[in-house]
Amino acid sequence: MWQPFTGNFGSQKQILTHILHNNYGPPPDFSNEQNAWDEVIPYSNYLEYNLDYRCVSLQTFVNDIADSVPNKRTMMVLFGDDFTFQNAFMSYRGLDKLIDYCNKNQKTNMQFKYSTPGKYLDALKLETGVEYKVVKHDFFPYYQDRLRFWSGFFTSRPDFKK
Repeated sequence: MWQPFTGNFGSQKQILTHILHNNYGPPPDFSNEQNAWDEVIPYSNYLEYNLDYRCVSLQTFVNDIADSVPNKRTMMVLFGDDFTFQNAFMSYRGLDKLIDYCNKNQKTNMQFKYSTPGKYLDALKLETGVEYKVVKHDFFPYYQDRLRFWSGFFTSRPDFKK
């Protein structure tokens, strides 16, 4: 929970924040794009040669991020990125097959499905016994690498953007 400084402008509000575990892109090796180096999930109805391996890889990614979130039952895995997923038919058809395969054949109690940010937040609200750490400081500027910093948006002190 992020509680930004509001000064003398009324009551303190809190915003539920989220850690993006692989930026906002797909898990490692899951770009599923026709021009990517990653192994593509086959979108043909007749090809299923790597679905078991890909399902285990996805489950491993989810288990790895589970250690860093307070809520263990509901997690968001993003499948998107800048300038990728240009072939929507191929991407969604492959993800459809992967989700269906994982839900039918896995040996864990994970369930995968498409969702929206609103549905994700609604599911988090239904989880009981989860306590979120409250953070009261600003997060920017954000350091990306040696020469790239992000600053300004999502700050409670817009005058400091300069």
